Amino acid sequence: MTTLATPVVPAQRTAPVPPRPATLVRLRPIVHATPVPQGVHVRGWSSSFTVKGGAGLWRLWEILSARLADGLPADQVAAPEGRPEVTRAVSLLLDQLREHDMLVEVPVSWAEQTGPEVPAADVAAWLSAVAADPAQAWRRLRAATVHVAGDGPPADSAVRALTGAGVRAVRAALPGDGRGAADLLLSADAPAAGAPAVAARCRGEVGLVTPVSDLDAVWWQAQAATLRVDGADAPGEVPYALAALVGAAAAHRIVCAVAGLPDPAAEAAELGDGGPGAPAALAHPAVLVARLDPLTVTYHPFLPAAAAAPPPATVEEALQRLDALTDPELESVVRDRRRRPGSPLDERDHSCGTAPGSH
Repeated sequence: MTTLATPVVPAQRTAPVPPRPATLVRLRPIVHATPVPQGVHVRGWSSSFTVKGGAGLWRLWEILSARLADGLPADQVAAPEGRPEVTRAVSLLLDQLREHDMLVEVPVSWAEQTGPEVPAADVAAWLSAVAADPAQAWRRLRAATVHVAGDGPPADSAVRALTGAGVRAVRAALPGDGRGAADLLLSADAPAAGAPAVAARCRGEVGLVTPVSDLDAVWWQAQAATLRVDGADAPGEVPYALAALVGAAAAHRIVCAVAGLPDPAAEAAELGDGGPGAPAALAHPAVLVARLDPLTVTYHPFLPAAAAAPPPATVEEALQRLDALTDPELESVVRDRRRRPGSPLDERDHSCGTAPGSH
């Protein structure tokens, strides 16, 4: 009897599956690029750079930016091996993107839009554009509660903006203590940010939003700003567009404070779009002033809310404080003299002596 041997097939070894990355490196959504002769110009939130290296550099950018827009594990954000000129060009682009803070790390679930705690696509894009750590900023927003005191269009607009950003908003009535300085008060219970607050006011065709401060301070800040801004205490019905704009602007300031993001006034100063007369750099707390005709939204230095400071050390710093004192909207010196005759500012006239908030 003949026995046939059965060949033994060796067991196939499966390659280990690499662990799924928890985060991806992505190009910030605010980053855009345009081709230039022999290269590419890339611009972000507040900076830009140009890389030159031949006609093929734009095509390299298109491939690299598409991959970074989708997101790559951190260990794959590197120049490919191969032609030395391609490796050098991609390395240079990546180095510049990192130097100008145009790359950001986000959870994988954000890219896939999956999971119960994933922000809406527009919120994820916003945080990815402006936050150093978008995931941490999102956690701070989700942990916060903002009390919205007030009614009408400003409060309704603020609630919409807050809930749209993932923040829990709770309606409340304005305190009935007769102060009457504001039409809207937003105060946050935020474990990571303390208890920031802002106040807003709309009258006639003028609205304002105070700097972020503590709850007690925003009341007198709103009152003091009202005394300085022309039309802020004018009678008359407030147009819906202005009221909604001011409510949303107040929500924007409190959301940034809760999330640990720069105040919108600081960003406006950095980008140079704070409006006519706005400072080129934010050296003092700023009041937002909104006007309807023409429609403008500008930030202006508010010295009464500034912390005590030593005398200016340079001529540039002294001129910066002088600019704040003569701001076209708040004009601390001129308006204090006009509205409160006999105040200490009357005795100091327009000298360079110590003024409120500038000492």
